[in-house]
Amino acid sequence: MIHPDLKSIIESTPTLTSTPNKLVKLMQYIINNGLKVPFSMLVLALIPVPYIYFFNIFLSATLGGVVFGAVLSYSISTGLNLIVASIPHSIIELTAFCIWASSLYYLNLWIRNKLHKRAINTTFWFELKRCVLHYIRYVLPLIIIAACLETFLTDKILNLLN
Repeated sequence: MIHPDLKSIIESTPTLTSTPNKLVKLMQYIINNGLKVPFSMLVLALIPVPYIYFFNIFLSATLGGVVFGAVLSYSISTGLNLIVASIPHSIIELTAFCIWASSLYYLNLWIRNKLHKRAINTTFWFELKRCVLHYIRYVLPLIIIAACLETFLTDKILNLLN
């Protein structure tokens, strides 16, 4: 329905090798995917609506699919190369977000049970502490690994495939 000039967009987009400092890029990925996105999911989990905190996961997966579809409509080989290069970090990143969302489920359930005046055996602070511990133990290390893969491995895979 919308036909942007994909050729000019792809040609004007800087490649990963043109970035002056990959460590700066790595830190940007870690700050965005490791702090901003999980914090926004935590804020959404505090709203007593079930599964609203999954919005970021759906948005990440959907936007990736839209970008892949747009590049595939421009060039099959370029699109397939981009998809293959993006698979390692995408899987780990989405896995980390899913682990975080599954941890937030119990916090959100606690809030909903409290509003409905159901019997609760734990406190809010216990549930929040459990979420933070899961974040530190599982989510943040996976996000750091995904950021390293996105910064360093994706570029190498794209260079091998081209």
